[in-house]
Order: sequence, then structure tokens, then C-alpha cells
Amino acid sequence: MGSVFASLALLVLTLADYAVFHEDSQRWQWFKQRSKASRMGILGGVLVSLFVVNLLIYWF
Repeated sequence: MGSVFASLALLVLTLADYAVFHEDSQRWQWFKQRSKASRMGILGGVLVSLFVVNLLIYWF
């Protein structure tokens, strides 16, 4: 179970690092135009889906 949390933490830190240090990238222009609530929903959805994928990989 520790590997699940370690993998999830690594994914979260990687996403946070990319979002903070690569703001000028064209990939983030669509993201910056959204409201704060919409951005939180998108990030939350991404993190939940990554968590589910990680659990499925761990279980099977």
C-alpha cells in the first residue's frame, strides 16, 4: 500500500512542479482562462482519475 501512496505523491508533486514553473507554456493558456473553481475541478478530476488508475494497477 505504501507504493500506491508514493506513486500518487510523485504524480501530485510532478503536476504541481509543472504547473508552477511552466506557466508560460502554451499548454497552460486554456487553463489560465478558466475560473478558479473550474481549475480546481479539473485538477481534482485529474488527481482522482490518477488515483483510481494507480489502484487498478496495484490490484491487478
